[in-house]
Amino acid sequence: MIDQFIWLDHEIFIWLQEHLRGSFADLWIVLSRDKWFWLPVYVAVLTWIISAFPRRWYLIFLISLVLIVILDQGSGIIKKTIQRERPCRELYFKDHFQSMISCSGGFSFPSSHATNHAGLGVYIFLLMGYRGIGSVRYFFLIWPLWVSLAQVLVGVHFPIDVIFGLVTGSVIAIIAYKLTIAMLKKLEIAH
Repeated sequence: MIDQFIWLDHEIFIWLQEHLRGSFADLWIVLSRDKWFWLPVYVAVLTWIISAFPRRWYLIFLISLVLIVILDQGSGIIKKTIQRERPCRELYFKDHFQSMISCSGGFSFPSSHATNHAGLGVYIFLLMGYRGIGSVRYFFLIWPLWVSLAQVLVGVHFPIDVIFGLVTGSVIAIIAYKLTIAMLKKLEIAH
Protein backbone atom coordinates (compact mmCIF):
# COMPACT_ATOMS: atom_id res chain seq x y z
CA MET A 1 0.00 0.00 0.00
CA ILE A 2 2.74 2.49 0.94
CA ASP A 3 4.68 1.59 -2.21
CA GLN A 4 1.62 2.37 -4.35
CA PHE A 5 1.14 5.66 -2.51
CA ILE A 6 4.78 6.64 -3.11
CA TRP A 7 4.49 5.57 -6.75
CA LEU A 8 1.43 7.83 -7.18
CA ASP A 9 3.26 10.68 -5.44
CA HIS A 10 6.17 10.26 -7.86
CA GLU A 11 3.85 10.10 -10.87
CA ILE A 12 2.14 13.36 -9.86
CA PHE A 13 5.56 14.96 -9.38
CA ILE A 14 6.62 13.86 -12.87
CA TRP A 15 3.38 15.14 -14.43
CA LEU A 16 3.75 18.53 -12.75
CA GLN A 17 7.38 18.80 -13.86
CA GLU A 18 6.51 17.91 -17.45
CA HIS A 19 3.39 20.07 -17.79
CA LEU A 20 3.89 23.14 -15.61
CA ARG A 21 7.60 23.88 -15.98
CA GLY A 22 9.48 25.70 -18.70
CA SER A 23 7.08 28.55 -19.14
CA PHE A 24 7.30 32.26 -18.46
CA ALA A 25 5.97 31.47 -14.99
CA ASP A 26 9.25 29.85 -13.92
CA LEU A 27 10.62 33.16 -12.63
CA TRP A 28 7.45 33.74 -10.58
CA ILE A 29 7.66 30.21 -9.25
CA VAL A 30 11.20 30.73 -8.00
CA LEU A 31 10.41 34.18 -6.58
CA SER A 32 7.19 33.12 -4.87
CA ARG A 33 8.95 30.63 -2.62
CA ASP A 34 11.37 33.28 -1.37
CA LYS A 35 10.41 34.83 1.99
CA TRP A 36 11.60 38.30 0.91
CA PHE A 37 9.25 38.27 -2.08
CA TRP A 38 6.32 38.22 0.35
CA LEU A 39 7.65 41.02 2.61
CA PRO A 40 4.92 43.46 1.42
CA VAL A 41 2.28 40.88 2.41
CA TYR A 42 3.83 40.48 5.87
CA VAL A 43 3.90 44.27 6.33
CA ALA A 44 0.29 44.57 5.14
CA VAL A 45 -0.80 41.82 7.55
CA LEU A 46 0.97 43.46 10.48
CA THR A 47 -0.59 46.82 9.58
CA TRP A 48 -4.02 45.20 9.38
CA ILE A 49 -3.56 43.43 12.73
CA ILE A 50 -2.63 46.73 14.40
CA SER A 51 -5.66 48.50 12.93
CA ALA A 52 -8.14 45.63 13.40
CA PHE A 53 -7.11 44.86 16.98
CA PRO A 54 -5.88 48.25 18.26
CA ARG A 55 -5.90 47.29 21.93
CA ARG A 56 -4.76 43.66 21.48
CA TRP A 57 -2.57 43.71 18.36
CA TYR A 58 0.46 42.65 20.37
CA LEU A 59 -1.38 39.47 21.45
CA ILE A 60 -2.21 38.56 17.82
CA PHE A 61 1.35 39.34 16.75
CA LEU A 62 2.82 37.24 19.56
CA ILE A 63 0.49 34.31 18.81
CA SER A 64 1.45 34.56 15.10
CA LEU A 65 5.13 34.36 15.99
CA VAL A 66 4.59 31.42 18.34
CA LEU A 67 2.49 29.71 15.65
CA ILE A 68 5.28 30.03 13.07
CA VAL A 69 7.92 28.78 15.52
CA ILE A 70 5.79 25.76 16.46
CA LEU A 71 5.06 24.96 12.81
CA ASP A 72 8.65 25.40 11.66
CA GLN A 73 10.23 23.47 14.52
CA GLY A 74 7.56 20.75 14.33
CA SER A 75 8.11 20.20 10.62
CA GLY A 76 11.85 20.06 11.27
CA ILE A 77 11.40 17.34 13.89
CA ILE A 78 9.20 15.32 11.52
CA LYS A 79 11.77 15.74 8.71
CA LYS A 80 14.54 14.36 10.91
CA THR A 81 12.32 11.47 11.98
CA ILE A 82 11.00 10.45 8.52
CA GLN A 83 14.19 11.32 6.58
CA ARG A 84 12.64 11.33 3.12
CA GLU A 85 15.03 12.43 0.41
CA ARG A 86 14.16 15.46 -1.66
CA PRO A 87 13.36 14.88 -5.35
CA CYS A 88 16.48 16.83 -6.28
CA ARG A 89 18.54 14.32 -4.25
CA GLU A 90 16.89 11.08 -5.43
CA LEU A 91 18.92 9.46 -8.20
CA TYR A 92 16.10 9.06 -10.73
CA PHE A 93 14.70 12.54 -10.33
CA LYS A 94 17.98 14.44 -10.18
CA ASP A 95 19.00 12.74 -13.45
CA HIS A 96 15.70 13.51 -15.20
CA PHE A 97 14.63 16.89 -13.80
CA GLN A 98 16.77 19.94 -13.23
CA SER A 99 15.99 21.68 -9.94
CA MET A 100 15.27 25.37 -10.45
CA ILE A 101 17.10 26.27 -7.22
CA SER A 102 19.98 24.80 -5.27
CA CYS A 103 18.98 21.58 -3.56
CA SER A 104 18.92 21.87 0.20
CA GLY A 105 20.76 19.30 2.27
CA GLY A 106 17.73 18.79 4.48
CA PHE A 107 14.97 16.26 4.15
CA SER A 108 11.73 16.60 2.23
CA PHE A 109 8.78 15.48 4.36
CA PRO A 110 6.96 17.66 5.27
CA SER A 111 7.52 20.93 3.46
CA SER A 112 8.26 23.66 6.01
CA HIS A 113 7.26 26.28 3.44
CA ALA A 114 3.84 24.65 3.05
CA THR A 115 3.39 24.14 6.78
CA ASN A 116 4.38 27.69 7.72
CA HIS A 117 2.44 29.43 4.95
CA ALA A 118 -0.68 27.35 5.54
CA GLY A 119 -0.49 28.04 9.27
CA LEU A 120 -0.11 31.78 8.88
CA GLY A 121 -2.49 31.99 5.92
CA VAL A 122 -5.34 30.09 7.59
CA TYR A 123 -4.81 31.98 10.85
CA ILE A 124 -5.03 35.38 9.10
CA PHE A 125 -7.97 34.17 6.97
CA LEU A 126 -9.89 33.22 10.12
CA LEU A 127 -8.99 36.45 11.93
CA MET A 128 -10.17 38.48 8.95
CA GLY A 129 -13.44 36.57 8.97
CA TYR A 130 -13.81 37.33 12.68
CA ARG A 131 -13.42 41.03 11.87
CA GLY A 132 -15.90 40.81 8.97
CA ILE A 133 -13.40 41.09 6.11
CA GLY A 134 -14.90 39.73 2.92
CA SER A 135 -13.40 38.33 -0.26
CA VAL A 136 -9.86 39.75 0.12
CA ARG A 137 -9.23 37.29 2.91
CA TYR A 138 -9.36 34.36 0.43
CA PHE A 139 -5.92 35.45 -0.77
CA PHE A 140 -4.62 33.91 2.47
CA LEU A 141 -5.93 30.50 1.41
CA ILE A 142 -4.60 30.76 -2.15
CA TRP A 143 -1.20 32.05 -1.00
CA PRO A 144 -0.08 28.84 0.77
CA LEU A 145 -1.34 26.75 -2.16
CA TRP A 146 0.76 28.78 -4.59
CA VAL A 147 3.88 28.63 -2.40
CA SER A 148 3.36 24.87 -1.98
CA LEU A 149 2.99 24.26 -5.70
CA ALA A 150 6.15 26.31 -6.24
CA GLN A 151 8.01 24.00 -3.83
CA VAL A 152 7.11 21.02 -6.03
CA LEU A 153 7.82 22.81 -9.30
CA VAL A 154 11.30 23.96 -8.27
CA GLY A 155 12.03 20.31 -7.51
CA VAL A 156 12.65 20.35 -3.76
CA HIS A 157 9.46 18.60 -2.59
CA PHE A 158 7.11 15.85 -3.66
CA PRO A 159 3.35 16.57 -3.70
CA ILE A 160 2.66 14.60 -0.50
CA ASP A 161 5.28 16.71 1.31
CA VAL A 162 3.35 19.89 0.62
CA ILE A 163 -0.09 18.32 1.11
CA PHE A 164 0.89 17.08 4.57
CA GLY A 165 2.40 20.50 5.33
CA LEU A 166 -0.77 22.30 4.19
CA VAL A 167 -3.01 20.08 6.31
CA THR A 168 -0.77 20.23 9.39
CA GLY A 169 -0.35 23.99 9.18
CA SER A 170 -4.09 24.49 8.70
CA VAL A 171 -5.08 22.31 11.65
CA ILE A 172 -2.63 24.02 13.99
CA ALA A 173 -3.77 27.43 12.72
CA ILE A 174 -7.39 26.58 13.53
CA ILE A 175 -6.37 25.60 17.06
CA ALA A 176 -4.36 28.83 17.41
CA TYR A 177 -7.33 30.84 16.13
CA LYS A 178 -9.73 29.25 18.62
CA LEU A 179 -7.30 29.96 21.45
CA THR A 180 -6.87 33.54 20.24
CA ILE A 181 -10.61 34.19 20.15
CA ALA A 182 -11.05 32.65 23.60
CA MET A 183 -8.27 34.87 24.95
CA LEU A 184 -9.68 37.99 23.27
CA LYS A 185 -13.13 37.32 24.70
CA LYS A 186 -11.70 36.70 28.16
CA LEU A 187 -9.72 39.94 28.01
CA GLU A 188 -12.81 41.87 26.87
CA ILE A 189 -14.85 40.50 29.78
CA ALA A 190 -12.08 41.45 32.21
CA HIS A 191 -12.23 45.08 31.07
